[in-house]
Amino acid sequence: MTAVLDCVGILKICSYEARSRKVNKNASNCSVRLVFRAYIPSSTPGGPDTIVQSQSEPIKCVQTMGTPEISKVSLKHANANGGEELFILGRNFDTRDTVVVFREYKEDGKLAWSAEAEIEKPYLSVCHIVCIVPKYHNPARGATVSITVMCGKKSSHPLSFQLTANPATPGTLEHS
Repeated sequence: MTAVLDCVGILKICSYEARSRKVNKNASNCSVRLVFRAYIPSSTPGGPDTIVQSQSEPIKCVQTMGTPEISKVSLKHANANGGEELFILGRNFDTRDTVVVFREYKEDGKLAWSAEAEIEKPYLSVCHIVCIVPKYHNPARGATVSITVMCGKKSSHPLSFQLTANPATPGTLEHS
């Protein structure tokens, strides 16, 4: 048996309200279906050909947000007491669900410290973030930490950042 595939198409699914039989202009439908048509020549001479049509389930055509990327930061180091503004330039930042995390890891790779930066929402866009560097848990010591931008379940590659130590204030003990 031989079949000839003579038509393959992509059909956009319209926003059509079947009950009221009118187009809903406010609804946005980003779905399509793949449609295939083939004909099978008759095995008997002069007999009718058989036409077979099939369509796929609806396919959503929505571009998902990519992995966040850090291209440049305004500071390479900041005071361990925190409070400084940090500008992060990059791409794929989600304006609804973005978190900037500062982390310190021990020699064995275990997490030693973690803090979220406060994001200034008016200055958050898909390509830049303005946030406040969080206070380090031991400002007298300082540390090299990593900055990661997290958007939902996706996260950027960590970027090294230096939190500089502050001299011990009078009346405080310094632990090593």
